[in-house]
Amino acid sequence: DIQFIDDHVLTERLNQIVAAVESTRKQLSVRSRDKSERVVTLRGLPNTGKSRLFNTLAGRQAAIVADIAGTTRDVVTVPVQFEGLEAVLVDTAGMEAIETSSPEHAISRQAQIQADRAGQHADVRLWCVDRSSASWEETVAVMQHQAGRRRRSAIDLWVATKCDIAGTDGVEPPWIATSCETGIGIDSLRKEIVIALDRLNATDSNSVAATAARCMGSLRSAESVGVFVQRVTDVLGLTG
Repeated sequence: DIQFIDDHVLTERLNQIVAAVESTRKQLSVRSRDKSERVVTLRGLPNTGKSRLFNTLAGRQAAIVADIAGTTRDVVTVPVQFEGLEAVLVDTAGMEAIETSSPEHAISRQAQIQADRAGQHADVRLWCVDRSSASWEETVAVMQHQAGRRRRSAIDLWVATKCDIAGTDGVEPPWIATSCETGIGIDSLRKEIVIALDRLNATDSNSVAATAARCMGSLRSAESVGVFVQRVTDVLGLTG
């Protein structure tokens, strides 16, 4: 036998559908405006001036700075703004190979794992190389190799540090010459970070907006269900 649904039950179920459509529409509206904080991570060999640059960009003493290589062990994070764009700035341990599995190197190994993970999750990576180092060219090759084998969707910026030291030559683009001692290139670096963040946000906004537009179009069609429910309710005399 055919079981006919009760009028009140039918109306209740239709109203649930309308409520679900409206809830989904509101969620899409919020998500289309939402932008999560971007992650800007500093990477480089030990004692290249990463932590000092980190503090300079952060505008405060957030990381310990020393002339001893390997001072930074833990990943250090601080919320920052670049021309109104919110981001999380991340300092990491200097990149180095840990050849031995001895217990005394356990902390160094863990620091490398954390630093590598931070680099993989970064939206913008600042690859820092000491311009005064005698092994500049070799280090650049290492950094470029590391950048190539990590997250491809990230934007890489190339930062030459300690450019105030006597005897250091200039650098060619894409390298940005900087010095935390004199302030050389810091404003230029900030501008490049803003450009990178704008590019990422524009790309994501276009993608989200296109998806949201398609979904919102479907939801607008679905909203006609609400009109239908009201008409059914009126016909059945269930209004009020």
